[in-house]
Amino acid sequence: MTLPLTCVLTDVFGKDWAFNQGGPVRLHYINFGGPTFEFDDLDGVNQAGVTNSSIKYKPGSITAGVRIDGGRGGPRARDLLARWRKANGAGGARRAGGPLMRMTLLETDRFQEVRLVGFKNAPEYVKMHAVGRAYDEVEWRSDETWWRTDPYVFPFTAAQFASAKIRNDGDLDTWVHYKLEGPITNPKIGIDGELIPLPSLTAGQWLDIETNPDYWAIYDQAGLDRSWIGDRWHGKAPADTEEIPMSITGTGTTSATKLTVTVPQLYWSPL
Repeated sequence: MTLPLTCVLTDVFGKDWAFNQGGPVRLHYINFGGPTFEFDDLDGVNQAGVTNSSIKYKPGSITAGVRIDGGRGGPRARDLLARWRKANGAGGARRAGGPLMRMTLLETDRFQEVRLVGFKNAPEYVKMHAVGRAYDEVEWRSDETWWRTDPYVFPFTAAQFASAKIRNDGDLDTWVHYKLEGPITNPKIGIDGELIPLPSLTAGQWLDIETNPDYWAIYDQAGLDRSWIGDRWHGKAPADTEEIPMSITGTGTTSATKLTVTVPQLYWSPL
Protein backbone atom coordinates (compact mmCIF):
# COMPACT_ATOMS: atom_id res chain seq x y z
CA MET A 1 0.00 0.00 0.00
CA THR A 2 1.36 3.43 -0.96
CA LEU A 3 1.10 6.50 1.22
CA PRO A 4 -1.80 8.86 0.46
CA LEU A 5 0.72 11.70 0.09
CA THR A 6 3.06 12.61 -2.74
CA CYS A 7 6.00 14.90 -2.15
CA VAL A 8 9.25 16.03 -3.70
CA LEU A 9 12.58 16.84 -2.07
CA THR A 10 14.66 19.40 -3.96
CA ASP A 11 18.21 18.60 -2.87
CA VAL A 12 21.23 20.83 -2.22
CA PHE A 13 22.20 20.58 -5.91
CA GLY A 14 18.73 21.64 -7.10
CA LYS A 15 17.72 18.14 -8.25
CA ASP A 16 14.24 16.82 -7.47
CA TRP A 17 13.76 13.46 -5.75
CA ALA A 18 10.11 12.54 -6.32
CA PHE A 19 8.86 10.03 -3.78
CA ASN A 20 6.42 7.28 -4.79
CA GLN A 21 6.22 8.47 -8.39
CA GLY A 22 7.94 5.67 -10.29
CA GLY A 23 11.49 6.74 -9.41
CA PRO A 24 14.10 5.05 -7.25
CA VAL A 25 12.93 6.49 -3.91
CA ARG A 26 9.77 5.48 -2.10
CA LEU A 27 8.41 6.50 1.28
CA HIS A 28 7.80 3.82 3.87
CA TYR A 29 6.46 6.55 6.15
CA ILE A 30 6.72 10.30 6.55
CA ASN A 31 5.86 12.44 9.56
CA PHE A 32 5.22 16.05 8.71
CA GLY A 33 3.78 16.70 12.13
CA GLY A 34 2.62 20.23 12.82
CA PRO A 35 3.84 23.26 14.73
CA THR A 36 5.62 22.40 17.97
CA PHE A 37 5.80 24.98 20.70
CA GLU A 38 6.42 25.71 24.35
CA PHE A 39 4.38 27.84 26.73
CA ASP A 40 6.07 30.67 28.59
CA ASP A 41 4.09 30.63 31.82
CA LEU A 42 4.22 32.56 35.08
CA ASP A 43 3.23 31.00 38.39
CA GLY A 44 3.52 31.85 42.02
CA VAL A 45 2.62 30.93 45.55
CA ASN A 46 -1.09 30.29 46.05
CA GLN A 47 -1.76 30.77 42.35
CA ALA A 48 -4.32 28.36 40.99
CA GLY A 49 -2.70 27.31 37.74
CA VAL A 50 -0.48 29.55 35.64
CA THR A 51 -0.61 32.79 33.68
CA ASN A 52 0.50 32.35 30.08
CA SER A 53 2.64 35.22 28.85
CA SER A 54 3.62 33.95 25.42
CA ILE A 55 4.25 30.97 23.15
CA LYS A 56 7.62 29.97 21.71
CA TYR A 57 7.27 28.25 18.34
CA LYS A 58 9.96 25.73 17.45
CA PRO A 59 11.55 24.81 14.10
CA GLY A 60 9.64 22.40 11.89
CA SER A 61 10.69 18.74 11.81
CA ILE A 62 10.13 16.09 9.14
CA THR A 63 11.09 12.45 9.64
CA ALA A 64 10.81 9.73 7.03
CA GLY A 65 11.62 6.15 6.21
CA VAL A 66 12.92 5.99 2.62
CA ARG A 67 13.35 2.89 0.47
CA ILE A 68 15.91 3.21 -2.33
CA ASP A 69 15.51 0.90 -5.33
CA GLY A 70 18.72 0.13 -7.19
CA GLY A 71 17.45 -2.46 -9.60
CA ARG A 72 19.57 -5.63 -9.62
CA GLY A 73 22.28 -4.22 -7.45
CA GLY A 74 25.97 -3.90 -8.27
CA PRO A 75 28.13 -0.77 -8.48
CA ARG A 76 25.43 1.38 -10.07
CA ALA A 77 23.01 0.62 -7.25
CA ARG A 78 25.69 1.35 -4.66
CA ASP A 79 26.46 4.67 -6.36
CA LEU A 80 22.74 5.56 -6.39
CA LEU A 81 22.66 5.23 -2.61
CA ALA A 82 25.81 7.34 -2.36
CA ARG A 83 24.22 10.05 -4.56
CA TRP A 84 21.07 10.04 -2.46
CA ARG A 85 23.09 10.50 0.71
CA LYS A 86 25.25 13.23 -0.80
CA ALA A 87 22.18 15.01 -2.20
CA ASN A 88 21.02 15.75 1.34
CA GLY A 89 24.11 17.82 2.07
CA ALA A 90 25.71 18.33 5.46
CA GLY A 91 23.27 20.41 7.45
CA GLY A 92 23.17 23.47 5.24
CA ALA A 93 23.19 24.84 1.71
CA ARG A 94 25.64 23.64 -0.94
CA ARG A 95 27.45 26.97 -0.70
CA ALA A 96 27.29 29.79 1.82
CA GLY A 97 24.31 32.00 1.10
CA GLY A 98 22.79 29.48 -1.30
CA PRO A 99 19.36 27.85 -1.06
CA LEU A 100 18.53 25.09 1.38
CA MET A 101 16.65 22.00 0.30
CA ARG A 102 12.89 22.19 -0.16
CA MET A 103 10.25 19.63 0.77
CA THR A 104 7.03 20.15 -1.21
CA LEU A 105 3.72 18.35 -0.72
CA LEU A 106 2.24 18.10 -4.20
CA GLU A 107 -1.38 17.84 -3.04
CA THR A 108 -1.27 21.41 -1.72
CA ASP A 109 1.95 22.89 -3.19
CA ARG A 110 2.94 23.82 0.38
CA PHE A 111 6.63 23.61 1.18
CA GLN A 112 9.30 24.11 3.80
CA GLU A 113 12.93 25.01 3.27
CA VAL A 114 14.80 22.25 5.09
CA ARG A 115 18.27 21.18 6.14
CA LEU A 116 19.51 17.69 6.97
CA VAL A 117 19.54 16.89 10.68
CA GLY A 118 20.91 13.43 10.07
CA PHE A 119 20.43 9.85 8.98
CA LYS A 120 19.43 7.54 11.82
CA ASN A 121 21.16 4.49 10.33
CA ALA A 122 24.44 3.63 8.65
CA PRO A 123 24.25 3.50 4.82
CA GLU A 124 23.40 0.00 3.58
CA TYR A 125 26.01 -0.13 0.83
CA VAL A 126 26.55 -3.89 1.12
CA LYS A 127 22.85 -4.65 0.85
CA MET A 128 22.42 -2.16 -1.99
CA HIS A 129 25.31 -3.73 -3.93
CA ALA A 130 24.08 -7.26 -3.29
CA VAL A 131 20.33 -7.02 -3.90
CA GLY A 132 19.64 -3.46 -5.09
CA ARG A 133 17.62 -2.46 -2.04
CA ALA A 134 18.41 -0.13 0.84
CA TYR A 135 16.51 1.64 3.59
CA ASP A 136 17.21 5.00 5.24
CA GLU A 137 15.62 6.77 8.15
CA VAL A 138 16.23 10.48 7.89
CA GLU A 139 15.31 13.72 9.65
CA TRP A 140 15.13 17.18 8.08
CA ARG A 141 14.57 20.48 9.87
CA SER A 142 12.95 23.69 8.76
CA ASP A 143 14.31 26.77 10.53
CA GLU A 144 10.78 28.16 10.23
CA THR A 145 7.78 26.70 12.02
CA TRP A 146 5.28 27.30 9.24
CA TRP A 147 4.64 25.82 5.81
CA ARG A 148 4.38 28.14 2.82
CA THR A 149 3.04 28.31 -0.69
CA ASP A 150 4.38 30.76 -3.25
CA PRO A 151 3.25 34.24 -2.18
CA TYR A 152 0.26 35.89 -3.84
CA VAL A 153 1.16 38.89 -6.00
CA PHE A 154 -1.37 41.66 -6.69
CA PRO A 155 -0.41 44.39 -9.21
CA PHE A 156 -2.54 47.55 -9.32
CA THR A 157 -2.51 50.49 -11.70
CA ALA A 158 -3.44 53.97 -10.48
CA ALA A 159 -6.92 53.53 -11.97
CA GLN A 160 -7.43 50.50 -9.69
CA PHE A 161 -6.21 52.11 -6.46
CA ALA A 162 -9.66 53.07 -5.14
CA SER A 163 -11.01 49.51 -5.37
CA ALA A 164 -7.81 47.54 -4.75
CA LYS A 165 -8.18 44.38 -2.67
CA ILE A 166 -5.74 41.61 -1.73
CA ARG A 167 -6.23 38.08 -0.36
CA ASN A 168 -4.65 35.89 2.29
CA ASP A 169 -5.60 32.19 2.30
CA GLY A 170 -3.02 31.31 4.96
CA ASP A 171 -3.55 30.37 8.60
CA LEU A 172 -1.54 33.34 9.88
CA ASP A 173 -1.68 37.10 9.52
CA THR A 174 1.28 38.19 7.39
CA TRP A 175 3.38 41.28 6.73
CA VAL A 176 3.12 42.33 3.10
CA HIS A 177 5.72 43.62 0.66
CA TYR A 178 5.14 46.74 -1.47
CA LYS A 179 6.69 48.03 -4.66
CA LEU A 180 5.46 51.52 -5.50
CA GLU A 181 6.38 52.92 -8.92
CA GLY A 182 6.08 56.62 -9.83
CA PRO A 183 5.01 59.10 -10.77
CA ILE A 184 2.94 59.85 -7.69
CA THR A 185 2.82 62.89 -5.38
CA ASN A 186 2.37 62.58 -1.61
CA PRO A 187 1.58 58.85 -1.68
CA LYS A 188 0.15 57.06 1.33
CA ILE A 189 -0.41 53.30 1.43
CA GLY A 190 -1.55 50.67 3.91
CA ILE A 191 -4.06 47.94 4.64
CA ASP A 192 -7.72 48.54 5.53
CA GLY A 193 -7.56 52.22 6.43
CA GLU A 194 -3.95 52.52 7.56
CA LEU A 195 -2.15 55.21 5.56
CA ILE A 196 1.61 55.61 5.93
CA PRO A 197 3.11 58.62 4.10
CA LEU A 198 5.95 58.13 1.60
CA PRO A 199 7.99 60.61 -0.44
CA SER A 200 6.78 61.70 -3.86
CA LEU A 201 8.14 59.75 -6.82
CA THR A 202 8.78 60.95 -10.36
CA ALA A 203 8.47 58.75 -13.45
CA GLY A 204 11.05 55.96 -13.33
CA GLN A 205 11.48 56.17 -9.56
CA TRP A 206 10.26 53.41 -7.25
CA LEU A 207 10.41 52.18 -3.68
CA ASP A 208 10.78 48.53 -2.65
CA ILE A 209 9.32 48.11 0.85
CA GLU A 210 9.46 45.19 3.30
CA THR A 211 7.00 45.94 6.13
CA ASN A 212 7.92 43.04 8.43
CA PRO A 213 9.61 44.72 11.43
CA ASP A 214 12.03 41.79 11.75
CA TYR A 215 13.30 42.46 8.21
CA TRP A 216 12.38 46.13 7.85
CA ALA A 217 13.83 47.61 4.67
CA ILE A 218 13.12 50.24 2.01
CA TYR A 219 15.26 50.57 -1.12
CA ASP A 220 14.87 52.89 -4.09
CA GLN A 221 15.57 52.41 -7.80
CA ALA A 222 19.25 53.28 -7.25
CA GLY A 223 19.63 50.57 -4.61
CA LEU A 224 19.96 53.14 -1.83
CA ASP A 225 18.70 52.35 1.67
CA ARG A 226 15.68 54.56 2.40
CA SER A 227 14.51 52.75 5.55
CA TRP A 228 14.50 56.03 7.49
CA ILE A 229 11.39 57.10 5.58
CA GLY A 230 8.20 57.86 7.53
CA ASP A 231 6.42 55.67 10.06
CA ARG A 232 6.31 51.91 10.06
CA TRP A 233 3.25 49.86 9.20
CA HIS A 234 1.24 48.14 11.91
CA GLY A 235 -1.40 46.31 9.88
CA LYS A 236 -0.90 42.80 8.55
CA ALA A 237 -2.93 40.96 5.92
CA PRO A 238 -5.42 39.06 8.12
CA ALA A 239 -5.46 35.27 7.86
CA ASP A 240 -8.06 33.36 5.85
CA THR A 241 -9.59 36.49 4.32
CA GLU A 242 -10.70 36.64 0.69
CA GLU A 243 -11.09 40.41 0.28
CA ILE A 244 -8.76 42.74 2.17
CA PRO A 245 -9.18 46.38 1.15
CA MET A 246 -6.06 48.37 0.37
CA SER A 247 -5.73 52.05 1.25
CA ILE A 248 -3.86 54.01 -1.44
CA THR A 249 -3.87 57.77 -1.95
CA GLY A 250 -1.78 60.23 -3.96
CA THR A 251 -1.99 62.68 -6.83
CA GLY A 252 -0.16 63.26 -10.09
CA THR A 253 -0.43 59.63 -11.20
CA THR A 254 -0.25 58.39 -14.79
CA SER A 255 -0.66 55.05 -16.54
CA ALA A 256 2.91 54.25 -15.45
CA THR A 257 2.04 54.50 -11.74
CA LYS A 258 1.81 51.05 -10.15
CA LEU A 259 1.63 49.39 -6.77
CA THR A 260 2.51 45.70 -6.43
CA VAL A 261 1.51 44.01 -3.17
CA THR A 262 3.05 40.63 -2.33
CA VAL A 263 1.30 38.61 0.38
CA PRO A 264 3.16 35.65 1.97
CA GLN A 265 1.00 32.56 2.56
CA LEU A 266 1.79 30.78 5.85
CA TYR A 267 0.14 27.58 7.07
CA TRP A 268 0.19 25.53 10.26
CA SER A 269 0.61 22.24 8.38
CA PRO A 270 1.23 20.91 4.86
CA LEU A 271 -2.40 19.76 4.45
